[in-house]
Amino acid sequence: MNPVYADPAHLGQLADFLERHGVAVLPQLLDPATLAFLQAEVRRLRPLARQRDFVMPGWNTPRRLATLGAAALGRAASVLPDLGAEASVLRMVRAVTRDPAARPADHQHERAALNLQEAGGTHGWHLDDPPWALAILLEEPEAGGALELAPGWTGGITDASGVVGLKAVALRAGDGYLLRADRTLHRVAEVERGQRAALSLAFQGAEPVVYGGTSDALHAGEV
Repeated sequence: MNPVYADPAHLGQLADFLERHGVAVLPQLLDPATLAFLQAEVRRLRPLARQRDFVMPGWNTPRRLATLGAAALGRAASVLPDLGAEASVLRMVRAVTRDPAARPADHQHERAALNLQEAGGTHGWHLDDPPWALAILLEEPEAGGALELAPGWTGGITDASGVVGLKAVALRAGDGYLLRADRTLHRVAEVERGQRAALSLAFQGAEPVVYGGTSDALHAGEV
């Protein structure tokens, strides 16, 4: 991980930004060697991922992507599910969220998920059940696939037509972001060209998380 994300002053600035905006972007989170290692892992895992193409009940927004949740990643002997518990990552998450109790989520899929999108793929509008998400972009599409946020959302919409105050966040491979994922409406916009691969690591605090079943629907039938 880039050593700047161990600097207390920098982490404090990111924490202030996350508190105000619901997201903190982490440019060049991964050093080049770590990025190359994880990209090789994505290439190994891609044939195992299960393709999804459905409308998520409740949110009424599309899911067109291939997925591998933590349980499936573990069965594939991947390092990805353990990254959220790595000491430097956990220190950063706790500092930026200002939640000293933050830890990897208990859920068999949410703790870590590899999400893969090709042209036409999208991960439609939703909130997560765990409070915090650390997402790391491992493969950058040629066009499209931006993180989009609706920070002013107050509830009640079930499709994209009601989204206001939209903010788009363009990321490069190796970048990450920390998101207040249970309060900030978000999606990954449709990929227009190329491939997008992102690792999502979910974190919970001292309070138990109530899961609504959307993660189970997204990861149903994985190997």
